[in-house]
Amino acid sequence: MRVLSLLLVMLMVTSGCARVAESRLNPATWFGGDEAEAAAEPQEIDPLVPPQKVVRQVENRPLISELTGLEVTPARGGVTIRAVGRADSPGVYSVELAGASVSDGVLTLDFRAFKRSDAGTVGVTAAQFFLFSELDGAERVTVRAQENSLTAGL
Repeated sequence: MRVLSLLLVMLMVTSGCARVAESRLNPATWFGGDEAEAAAEPQEIDPLVPPQKVVRQVENRPLISELTGLEVTPARGGVTIRAVGRADSPGVYSVELAGASVSDGVLTLDFRAFKRSDAGTVGVTAAQFFLFSELDGAERVTVRAQENSLTAGL
C-alpha cells in the first residue's frame, strides 16, 4: 500500500511538469527567450568580380631547359605525373607542372620554374596529382620543356 501511494504521488507531480515549462518558475523564460524572432530577409551580395569581366592568369615562369624523364603512376582516384628535367641555372624555385589543358585525348603540361641568372645546370623534379575527372578523357600526357617534350600513356 505504501508503494502504491508513493507511485500515485510521483505520477501527480510529474503530470504538472508541462505547466512548469510555461510558468514563471522556469528560468529559461525569465529573459524572454521563448519568443520567436523573425528571420532576416536574405540580401543579394554583389560579387567581387563582375560576371562580364574575364580573369586570366598570366604565366611568367620560363620553361625548364630540358626534360629528362616522365613517369605516370596510378593512384587512388587518379594519377600522379612526375617529370624530371635539367635547368640551366642552379637557383631554380617554384618548380611546377603548369598550364594543364586537354585536347584530342592528350593532357599537355608545361614544366616551369623561376630561375636566377647564375651559370651552371641543376636537376629538378616536379610532380602533380590529377583526379580522373580532371583528366577529361585524356589517354596520354605530354610535358613540354624549352628544348624538348616527352609523352607517356595514362
